[in-house]
Amino acid sequence: MDRTITNTVFFLFLLSMNFTHQIGAETKFMGKHTIHIYNRLPQKSSPLYLHCASKDDDFGDRTYYSGQTLTWNFRVNFWGTTLYFCSFSWKNYVRKFEVFRAGWDADSYRHTYSYIVNNEGIYLGYGDNPTGDLSEVLRWDDE
Repeated sequence: MDRTITNTVFFLFLLSMNFTHQIGAETKFMGKHTIHIYNRLPQKSSPLYLHCASKDDDFGDRTYYSGQTLTWNFRVNFWGTTLYFCSFSWKNYVRKFEVFRAGWDADSYRHTYSYIVNNEGIYLGYGDNPTGDLSEVLRWDDE
């Protein structure tokens, strides 16, 4: 091989190692993520209306009654820019926020984000169907 080809191959190898390192650190080697949104509003309550989307996926307007769950799986894109956001509507309340952004978990990789919706607000836990150790995302009555 002549020197130009050798240098080009070496450069491409280093470049690919850099991308692999960056992507690996960002997504822990392209692991699959899961988002759950659990409707734990009281029985016979008004339904929860959800609209979740990303740049590439739009799940449309959906209606969930007490006890129902919206779940989806995905992998972070090559550039590490994956972002999902949702609009939550219940009674006369409407709240919108990001439910996943690539890089949130750079220090402590989490595969599963579980949002619990109840009559007080929206809470976040990790893993499938968490019951304790939930963080408050927002309260319905927050302005």
